[in-house]
Amino acid sequence: LMWIRLREAPYLWYGLSELLWTLLTLRTLVDQDLIPWPWMPLLLYRMPLMLSVPLMYKAMLPLLDSDTPVLTRILNGMLAAAPLMATVAVFEWAPVVVQVFMLVLLSFVLLLAWISVRNAWSGRRPVQVLIASVFVLLVLCGVRDGYVFILSIDAYVSSSWLRFAWIVLGLSFVWIAVERVRKSDLALVELNASLSQQLGRRSVELSAAFDRERYAEKERGATEERQRLMRDLHDGLGSLMSGISAQ
Repeated sequence: LMWIRLREAPYLWYGLSELLWTLLTLRTLVDQDLIPWPWMPLLLYRMPLMLSVPLMYKAMLPLLDSDTPVLTRILNGMLAAAPLMATVAVFEWAPVVVQVFMLVLLSFVLLLAWISVRNAWSGRRPVQVLIASVFVLLVLCGVRDGYVFILSIDAYVSSSWLRFAWIVLGLSFVWIAVERVRKSDLALVELNASLSQQLGRRSVELSAAFDRERYAEKERGATEERQRLMRDLHDGLGSLMSGISAQ
């Protein structure tokens, strides 16, 4: 809805990412036999997972002032490859390729965390500190999940912390969006006040200029009238002198 009203790309990427993440979460509420294989794991697991993450990255890059052409092209390539990677993962055609793709997705979390921490350290603005804190939280939760689900024997009885960290990321994005709208409203109010002051000064200047022009016009009229009288007087005096000379 924010993208429809404002036409700003980060809202579109974030909205699509959250919709896909919601679809990914719904798989826990759907009967496994409701959708036949391979559509169930493809549409409710692999596809939303591999599309939602790069979409979230695309939404966060402008907020970090890091939407460079190189990173944008990489994320666009990942989005284009995500459906193919999801299909390959479901049919288990090339597990190594899928693992490399997932590692690239995870490496972006580290990259964005480093960029956000660097921006927060140099700028120390509340938004920068919030984004840095969220990405550090994502990295820590990812490290914890990686340890539990790969190395720990408690993998089957543990829950992923990244699910809850994703909620924190969503709430932080909402806060950032509200702050951007608030700042836009404040900027609009300040702009209106500045325009009102400028219009007031311009009105005074125009009134003064009009008064000066009116005074100058009166002066020009008086000067022209004096010149006309002098011409008439000169012409009359000339005629009188000619008559006297003739007499």
